[in-house]
Amino acid sequence: MTYSVILAGQAEEQVATLPRPGLVAYLAAHVEIAIDPWSGRPAGDDDEGRMRTITFGPEGQGLAVFLVLERDERVYVVKVVWAG
Repeated sequence: MTYSVILAGQAEEQVATLPRPGLVAYLAAHVEIAIDPWSGRPAGDDDEGRMRTITFGPEGQGLAVFLVLERDERVYVVKVVWAG
């Protein structure tokens, strides 16, 4: 099973402005999220663990924050940051 991954809010603009190395690395993370969103680390104090994070890039320069909606088989990426 794969999940639909949706760029929500500012995440779409954040991905659009990534430099080429960041975009390539993000796309690999995007695929990983679609296949297994639960592989991401829990974010904050969400008791159900639905808000998660994943780092990306060869040295972990990127971070994506996303919300998993298991029932709908959807993942909403809400923030993408690149520090590389």
